[in-house]
Amino acid sequence: MRKNKKIENRKTQAFLNTLPQISLEDDNDKLTERCKFNFHYLNANPPAVDISGHGDDLIEKVKLFSEHSLSYWENERHQGSKAGHYLEYYPSFPLENKTEYLYPKHVPADVRWGRFVLSGKQRLVGFVVPEEKHDQYHSKTGFRFDKNTFYCVFIDLEHKFWLMDKR
Repeated sequence: MRKNKKIENRKTQAFLNTLPQISLEDDNDKLTERCKFNFHYLNANPPAVDISGHGDDLIEKVKLFSEHSLSYWENERHQGSKAGHYLEYYPSFPLENKTEYLYPKHVPADVRWGRFVLSGKQRLVGFVVPEEKHDQYHSKTGFRFDKNTFYCVFIDLEHKFWLMDKR
């Protein structure tokens, strides 16, 4: 019986040694700095597309973007034809003559719209809570608003959310 207990203790210790030894408070942990993505508001009505068939590439991009804060991506330039930033914010939802999209009724009106460049014409369009709401408590839920969460609304494969002027 004693032999089995020793073997059991060694197995338990071996298992415990495989568990992470870091904590949320470690100097090297950047969890609070990393942006978050929320897909609750995702809308697949045309011209947007459903995530199916685009999931793997999208997840890889979102994983990459999740390494840093939204403000980091707002300042990080991509290598495109016009080389803008990976994350750009819009002054509002585009006017009817500047978009092929309709404002989704399930998205709050007082949000800040933006987009991530995925590749080529492909964009991940969504919103963040406005700066002035950051860290404020929601009156009903008791949770705080977070300006470092990007709420995904459209997967725009053809750059039709904010139509560019033809020159």
